[in-house]
Amino acid sequence: MINQKIEYTIDNFSGIIKITDWENVYFHNKKLHWRHKDRKPVFLEKQISGVYILYNDNKEIIYIGKSGNIRNRLADHLFRDGNLKIMCDYQKEFFLNKRKESFYFSYIKVPEQFVDLVEIGLINKEQPKYNIEYNSNAILGAY
Repeated sequence: MINQKIEYTIDNFSGIIKITDWENVYFHNKKLHWRHKDRKPVFLEKQISGVYILYNDNKEIIYIGKSGNIRNRLADHLFRDGNLKIMCDYQKEFFLNKRKESFYFSYIKVPEQFVDLVEIGLINKEQPKYNIEYNSNAILGAY
């Protein structure tokens, strides 16, 4: 992969989506048949692979992640509590604080073979406080 250019674009503030807006559409649509007249257009298509970014209320990046299905992964981060059952206490606290601080998100479509590189590159560049595994400045519990 030497000398291979990886192209992606991120538009932090015109493509940013408010979590509460997406939440209303996400849960509203789950209750309706896909042909129902009151069904709203989706914010996120199914099966988008790439990198997603969570922002706090000041639109500062607090977490960067990757997924083969960004819509489902964001729902896990923001709405679902299934993983809490298997987490230890400090992981639960860390997860719930990240959820509480998240107000906006954006995402980047990236070819699957480059998702890991883009995620790690963005984490190293932005140093979000909830990405402790790749963030050299993060200290567990310093949130």
